[in-house]
Amino acid sequence: AAASGSLKNSIPENFQANDPVIENAQAGDALLFESLPLASVNESVQILRERMKTLGLHLIIPIRVDHTTIGIACLAEKKSEDIFSASEIQFFQVLSNQVALAIQNAKTYGLVKVQLLREEERTKILSEQLEQSNRIAALGTLASSIAHEIKNPAGIALIAAQRLAKQVN
Repeated sequence: AAASGSLKNSIPENFQANDPVIENAQAGDALLFESLPLASVNESVQILRERMKTLGLHLIIPIRVDHTTIGIACLAEKKSEDIFSASEIQFFQVLSNQVALAIQNAKTYGLVKVQLLREEERTKILSEQLEQSNRIAALGTLASSIAHEIKNPAGIALIAAQRLAKQVN
């Protein structure tokens, strides 16, 4: 059962938040069913053993990121009915580390993608604002040119009128 986020936040249907399998996985150690004593004075060990037996679990490997359990790899009995060897347990621990890394990378990719989409939207808004500023600046330049074109002939007409007024007086 692999889950993203906190393990307690996304527990599969056949597990409860206080399930001994999950509580053991939170501790961060791999657990081999055959390593649990048949008769134990520790009640929690007896409950854990019974729960693993009920679920048919023979090996539990926590999937951890930054000392936080985000999932559990639960393995049933091998077809050969042999006990998992130390090298097989180590293999599954390495595999669970890779799974944890893949989950972390997927989360990071998701966050980066969201940030990228936000930046693209921000860039689009800024681009639109720049385009509008350029249009307003062009309109200002056009208005200035029109004013200049109107002012020149008006100025000439004013000078001509002043000369004419002097000549008439």
